[in-house]
Amino acid sequence: MRAETLEEAEKRLFENSEYYGLTWSEEEKSRIALILGDLSQPRLGLDEKTWRQLENEIDAIYHNAAYVHHVLPYSQLKKTNVGGTHEILRLAYSGKVKPVCFVSTVSIFSSLADRTMIDESSDIEHERHFEDDGYSASKWVAEKSVMTAGEKGLPYNIFRLGTVTGHSNTGACNRDDLFYRFLRTCIRTGCFPEGIPNMEITPVDTVVKAIVYLSMQQRLQNRSTDQNDLQNRFTEKHFSGKVFHVFNPEYVSPEFIFNHYRKQGRQIKKVSAPKWLNLVEASLAGDNALPIAPYLSLFREGMKQSGGDIEQAKSAEVKCEKTLNCLKEAGIHYPPINDKLLQTYFAFLEKKERKE
Repeated sequence: MRAETLEEAEKRLFENSEYYGLTWSEEEKSRIALILGDLSQPRLGLDEKTWRQLENEIDAIYHNAAYVHHVLPYSQLKKTNVGGTHEILRLAYSGKVKPVCFVSTVSIFSSLADRTMIDESSDIEHERHFEDDGYSASKWVAEKSVMTAGEKGLPYNIFRLGTVTGHSNTGACNRDDLFYRFLRTCIRTGCFPEGIPNMEITPVDTVVKAIVYLSMQQRLQNRSTDQNDLQNRFTEKHFSGKVFHVFNPEYVSPEFIFNHYRKQGRQIKKVSAPKWLNLVEASLAGDNALPIAPYLSLFREGMKQSGGDIEQAKSAEVKCEKTLNCLKEAGIHYPPINDKLLQTYFAFLEKKERKE
């Protein structure tokens, strides 16, 4: 964790836990080992002693860290997202070999390619990205690095995520995520734009269950009699170079989402995309810019590429049937996108908004 001291790191951890409504027992706290580091630095910013300790003691690496920003260019994200992954792979090779679970994104697939369908086995070799699509480009390069390491013998799995949304039971979410910035902006303005593509909603708790199960599925199916034998838990057979698409294939429209918002007695209307974007742009002139304002250029570019209708922007269908079939074996299913789930999301958002 990036921090000046362990005390500061611990404070950040538990403050964030409190925000998300998480509580820790003393026993759970005792299992957390905080280490100061920085993904953008050589050797992850770790000192020699800590690096040596990790390379010999840990049994597997789950690499979920990244600099997520949807308008910065590749040059500004490369150091953390690509360089950081290279350092993770270096750690995986150092000492005993450690399997890597790499969390990626379905957005590595570029809209520049001419195709209609993408699935877990689709070739990513010839993807090309715009310079200002820096996040997708950086994750593509990082993912290719993991695959290259796999060709040289490193055991790995890749988990491509879509839009990760709040917890299905509590609604707890990252309000600065693009999806939630969009929702917050619509709520504040009392309107939402027409022509926005259907949205994917994948609760974070289901994502976590899926990654844990899929990364250890053979251990779960062939459970070792010795539950403390970590060498039996993490072996190369569990990390066989598989790619999984972890997202909910049930897409919904913004109108569907806000119809549920209206059920709470709230007023919100649909307006043209240009009118909505003009409201966002106008907010930049004052001291209270709307939450989506930092991504205004992203929406403008979507309109430009689609001839004025964001919904018509070219996009291939991303499939996840192979992953869904694996998850069904464990009884893991995405919750239905219904009134209960959406009301939970809106309740959490409004609670946090009132505190600001």
